[in-house]
Amino acid sequence: MRTGTVQLGQICEFVYGESLKEEKRRPGKIPVYGSNGVVGWHEHAITSGPTIVIGRKGSIGEVNWSNGPCFPIDTTYYVERTKKPCDLRWLFFILQKLDLPRLNKSAAVPGLNRDDAYEQLIPFPDLYEQQRISAQLDQTDRLRRMRRYARELSDTLLPSIFLELFGDPRTNPNGYPVHELGEYILFLTSGSRGWAQHYSQKGARFIRSLDVQMNEISNTGAVYVIPPANAEARRTQVQTGDVLLTITGSRIGRVAPVMPYIGEAYVSQHVAIIRINNELLPEYLSMFLSHELGGQLQIAKVQYGQTKPGLNLDQIREFKAPIPILSDQLRFRRILHKYEQLKLLHLEAQRQAEQLFQTLLHQSFTGELTPESQPLRATILA
Repeated sequence: MRTGTVQLGQICEFVYGESLKEEKRRPGKIPVYGSNGVVGWHEHAITSGPTIVIGRKGSIGEVNWSNGPCFPIDTTYYVERTKKPCDLRWLFFILQKLDLPRLNKSAAVPGLNRDDAYEQLIPFPDLYEQQRISAQLDQTDRLRRMRRYARELSDTLLPSIFLELFGDPRTNPNGYPVHELGEYILFLTSGSRGWAQHYSQKGARFIRSLDVQMNEISNTGAVYVIPPANAEARRTQVQTGDVLLTITGSRIGRVAPVMPYIGEAYVSQHVAIIRINNELLPEYLSMFLSHELGGQLQIAKVQYGQTKPGLNLDQIREFKAPIPILSDQLRFRRILHKYEQLKLLHLEAQRQAEQLFQTLLHQSFTGELTPESQPLRATILA
């Protein structure tokens, strides 16, 4: 059912949040909202009930929901009352569909101008229709949040399994021999500069520090290159079974094994390639280096007191690790492969839930979200 449209400013006012520095917050149960969500807690609120919080500075235009009274700070706007009878939850969803971040006009002083927001046109069905729409969107929103939580929960499994199999690396309860990594390293190098001139829409994968996540190489925003035919490019080409470690900048210490699906790939100067012999499996080494009780402690130790964070290759060679017998490492590899299959299922379920939510959100904006659109398809994802 299609409805008429009105300007957002006819429906609500974006109220400025109030200043509340961290040192002035008092322990309490009231959530303090910044532009990207809850940033702390306080003893009293400035809103009286459910509240929509919109990022004014920082995460500009981001829309958050508080189920009850809250304290939005001065980097935000908030809405808790409307000028016309309106379901606040429906308005929350409509604001998401408006894509308010696109209204950020000022490069010098980024921020959301509420007058620009007020000019945006939105559909405005009657209150009953708003409540019906928000109920349908809530159902699908719960589904996508459940899928996201399931995926995030699965990410905590591997570090726990690692400890269960091998014990705390600090105390080494299984009595594995402890060696410097240099004893197992066949080849160790860092990437090189000057790759920007070789960027291409397709070609070989170029792995930057932001692509290296804990125990995986992200495909989000992947960059490709046409590699030059020279020795420098060959030196920085990765192989399946290598372990990549970020060695400079704010992302220092992130580590991931190179899996076969990566294909031909090269690394930037911010990433080190660790190539090891067959007595040490890359899956074990990557998990050890990424574990907060393992390699991360050693990385933090060598960084202590440095003004410019960075790891050099000699420091990497000197890292010490308990080295389990190969059969124990192979057992961990088998578990890891099963975990990867489970993770793919979670990611696909999350993708489908997100796609369903965005489809229904679009239909709500165009007036096409009818009772027949009730997301029964969501049960397929359950």
